[in-house]
Amino acid sequence: MSGYSFPPGNPCGLFGKGMMDGREVHVWECCLTAGEGGSSRLQDTLSKDEKRRACRFHFERDRRCYTVAHGMLKEILASYLDKDPRCLQFSPGSFGKPYLAASLNDPDIRFSLSRSQDLALVAIADGMEIGVDLECIEPNPVVSEIARRYFSAKENASLSTLFGSAYIETFFRCWTRKEAFLKGKGIGLLQDPAGFEVSLLPGEPAALLDCSASPAEVKSWELFDLPVIPGYSASLAVQGHGSRIVYRKWVGGRKTMGYPKTTQTVLEDLSCRTE
Repeated sequence: MSGYSFPPGNPCGLFGKGMMDGREVHVWECCLTAGEGGSSRLQDTLSKDEKRRACRFHFERDRRCYTVAHGMLKEILASYLDKDPRCLQFSPGSFGKPYLAASLNDPDIRFSLSRSQDLALVAIADGMEIGVDLECIEPNPVVSEIARRYFSAKENASLSTLFGSAYIETFFRCWTRKEAFLKGKGIGLLQDPAGFEVSLLPGEPAALLDCSASPAEVKSWELFDLPVIPGYSASLAVQGHGSRIVYRKWVGGRKTMGYPKTTQTVLEDLSCRTE
């Protein structure tokens, strides 16, 4: 990785090839405003196309958040691949899901990025399809209309038993679980979200309950809720079963932009404990 200077707390000293055991999935949480001091370095990792996309945002804040999120993605991926993040290239799958270019993807690393407002999540796995979705929980007068359009009849029936903040939080819990599954499959809204069912009520473990288009997928995917900061809802979908989810916080700042050495939460068997 000659020619590229990682921030203090170089992630390559912590990770690299072979650092994910078996069915382990690493999820990184990043506060996008915390990375303002390193945005110029992160911008240097972006491709010409990514820089053009960033410039399309009308507001500077949105341009900066895009730059930090995608630069963070490249630095994290580079830390696992032992590569210069500026050399990472992506290629779209059949339905647009991005993958690392085959020439750079020695350990078959898979990834998923989601951002909302000032927060972003990056999920990393070795050889497993994954999808992560993050949403800021905000009251919205059209959520009931969205639910009627994109949720199944059973999901809408369950949602209708709730009111106020419980309704809003449950809506976003259902939405992120469904979106994570679709992102994991790499097809987005090409599959009707109302055509499959997830758990959603408070206290229910995250799970794919029914999929009319492909019933076998119910046994082929795991869903997890992620412990994001208050005010957000986030879910992770992993193909297969028996996954171990390691949750870390990517810590940035005007001077350090470092990576954490100890902040992590491990989710196992749908339970949560702190290491």
